[in-house]
Amino acid sequence: MLDRLDLRAHGFDGVHWAAGAARIGDDAVHLGEDVADLGVCLDHGAPAQLVLVPTGSGESRRITNDAINHVSAKFLPDGRRVVFAGTEPGQGLRIYAQDVEGGKPRAVTPEGVESSSYAVSSDGKRLAAVSRDGRTAIYPMEGGAGEAPHGVEAGEVPVCWSRDGRSLYVRTLNPPPIRISRVDLSTGARELWKEIIPSDTSGLVGVFHLYAVPEAGAYAYSYGRVLSELYLAEGIE
Repeated sequence: MLDRLDLRAHGFDGVHWAAGAARIGDDAVHLGEDVADLGVCLDHGAPAQLVLVPTGSGESRRITNDAINHVSAKFLPDGRRVVFAGTEPGQGLRIYAQDVEGGKPRAVTPEGVESSSYAVSSDGKRLAAVSRDGRTAIYPMEGGAGEAPHGVEAGEVPVCWSRDGRSLYVRTLNPPPIRISRVDLSTGARELWKEIIPSDTSGLVGVFHLYAVPEAGAYAYSYGRVLSELYLAEGIE
């Protein structure tokens, strides 16, 4: 049995868990209780592929076997599909959607989007991602041109959608404090939801992966620090 703490030892990374309303994750909070308790993660192949990993008994199962180098992945709210960032040979990075039972991936965005900041609406019909020009855009999951969301400012990236799909939560980038704002997509009205800064900022280089479940008042993030010591040498000739 693979546990959440030993996945790295088995060659997996970047796990996004599917089910359970209490979990912190930008899509997982919206899943029903009938969805299997699975994680989607990356193996370390060349190119990297997607693997489904059960949290209980059962075998892990690769769901892709193609020429795409998969960079990150998340479940869609229905638990039957995933969205992932990846690159095909000779092409730029884009976001794809794929059924967990297999089949061909389908491109959702054009080339040039960012791999770390994208979020799917709770109805699974819209994807917010950072486009080639560095601004957030909203793409239909069935394919089509992206549109700039009303009220999202330059330099902000998507974190998650509100459960009713009317608002998008966005965050500022480094340096901290990181501000997470709720933007009403119909009016462009904004309100600050959270301001995040690690308690110890010594050697802080940035706040990275950030997940939030605003309806539960919960969030989680990782950050990096570089710490060093300065030595004084005397009497050197």
